[in-house]
Amino acid sequence: MDAQANQQTADQQMVNQQAGSEHSGSEQAVDDRLAAAISHWAPRFTMNGVTAADFDLITGGLREWADWCAAWNVVAAEHEQLGRDALAAGRLDGAGPCRPSAPG
Repeated sequence: MDAQANQQTADQQMVNQQAGSEHSGSEQAVDDRLAAAISHWAPRFTMNGVTAADFDLITGGLREWADWCAAWNVVAAEHEQLGRDALAAGRLDGAGPCRPSAPG
């Protein structure tokens, strides 16, 4: 396994552990910078295509700002793999036509 694959595996394990702790019933404090990022950026992310469910899943288990990028990178790698699998299977249409568009 190369260094990038090792890092992705470690990042995925971190996200899984955080998601598990999120549902364990124990409330842990979130650092101020992370809390501000979540509260201020949630609308921006969801308006730009990140589903509210994905945003909540990714950020729900985070406790420290230092973990922000790793958590998003894990999900980005998953979406990248879905795209590669679709291309390999000959599915060349994107999901854009399935999304509702704003009136106007």
